[in-house]
Amino acid sequence: MTYRNEQRFFIYEIGIHSMRDMESRIGKTNAYHQKRIERLRESEERRSGYVQKNDEYVSRIREWNDGMLDRHREKVDERIARRRQKIEDRYIREDADKKLKFVAVTRKTDEWIEDARERQDERIDRRRERVRGMRERHEEEVRQAYEDERIRETNRMKRETSELEKGRIPKRWIFSGLSFLAVLLIFLSVEFILPGSFLKRKEIIDDSRSGAELIPVSELTGQEKPVEKGYDRLVNITQEQYIWNTLLEYFGGNKTATLGVMCNLKVESHFSASCLEDYNNEFWGVNDETYTDKVNRRTIDRKDFLESRYNGITNGYLNGERMWVNRDGGYGFAQYTAYDKKEDLYKYADAWFSPGGRGENYLFNIADPKMQTNYLIRILESDEYRGMTNMIRKAESVVDACYYWLKVYEIPYDPYCDNYYTLAFERAEAAEEIRRNCDPDYRAAEQQQDTAEGEENRQDSPEAGV
Repeated sequence: MTYRNEQRFFIYEIGIHSMRDMESRIGKTNAYHQKRIERLRESEERRSGYVQKNDEYVSRIREWNDGMLDRHREKVDERIARRRQKIEDRYIREDADKKLKFVAVTRKTDEWIEDARERQDERIDRRRERVRGMRERHEEEVRQAYEDERIRETNRMKRETSELEKGRIPKRWIFSGLSFLAVLLIFLSVEFILPGSFLKRKEIIDDSRSGAELIPVSELTGQEKPVEKGYDRLVNITQEQYIWNTLLEYFGGNKTATLGVMCNLKVESHFSASCLEDYNNEFWGVNDETYTDKVNRRTIDRKDFLESRYNGITNGYLNGERMWVNRDGGYGFAQYTAYDKKEDLYKYADAWFSPGGRGENYLFNIADPKMQTNYLIRILESDEYRGMTNMIRKAESVVDACYYWLKVYEIPYDPYCDNYYTLAFERAEAAEEIRRNCDPDYRAAEQQQDTAEGEENRQDSPEAGV
């Protein structure tokens, strides 16, 4: 074999080994991807199994509650039947003299059975009557509250009318007159003391008419003309995107933790800082924006904001219906409902827009998105919820992050849900929509995927071959 042939044979063997190594790597890669697909399928099956088990558990509990009374009656009837059967078996085998005793015992047994059934019916009737009485007392309390409010208003109007008819001066008129006199005295004192008063301005006007040089009022008073304030507004960004950017920066780029918090906020308020709980819109007779404007202008004072009343009804079911009513209406991004949480939000807003605060150049706005987002950061950094924040940071999925928020901070009352994980699964479904609206990387990946799929479809089409 010549040197050239040996060289060709050597190159041929190297090509064969390279092809075999490539086939081996392709096989390992396919096996790895197949195992990964199987693990994903097993994870989806386990998740479906968890949801199915939860639904089965709830259905079993409801069936057990519905059939509890029937099963109790059946057990009583079975015990009575077994006892009667034992008595019959014992006495039938005896002679005729003992049959008379059997008849007497049977009669007593029948009487005992009848008495037991009557006692059971009486207990059921008493229970129904007690429930009916509780419902009637609740409705009577509601009606009495309405009647007391109407009587107080009527008596107040009668007292005012009688005072006017008798020619008496109400105390509030006297107080108003004294207040007016006090304000007048203060005004006159200021006019004679301060250099920029009305009298001084009159002297300046007289000097201007006589040809003297005018001096700016700011130089006389030593103060600049105040700038008129307005509300702080977001520019070229939505409230949802502002929350995303702020939380993402706070969590150090952890998108799982950011989505865990934002999925709960979306269900609560749909990322509206002025969101007011629905039945409170009905109580106040306004929409969210009008209610917020009244709170900012103090038409709705601080007490009414902290204690949003719903026709005098406290926490509980409304008129026995399956409608849970909370005495304090939720407000804001996280629907702050409890008195202490709303009070903390109100104090934080006062400090935010006070001199020295971050919003000192703007008017007070309880629905300011920047203020409420920073208040949310303050909650996450507080000592009370620092453990929850660490758990959210370490969450492996959006569902787990939603669950920690629900279990530790929000603690929602839902009589139809026995496990917060069910709510966490439902709320985590909004993660994809939030990322599509706020995450530029996610939108770019989706666009790239759509472009690649369009290119594949174009190549697979019959026209491509032509």
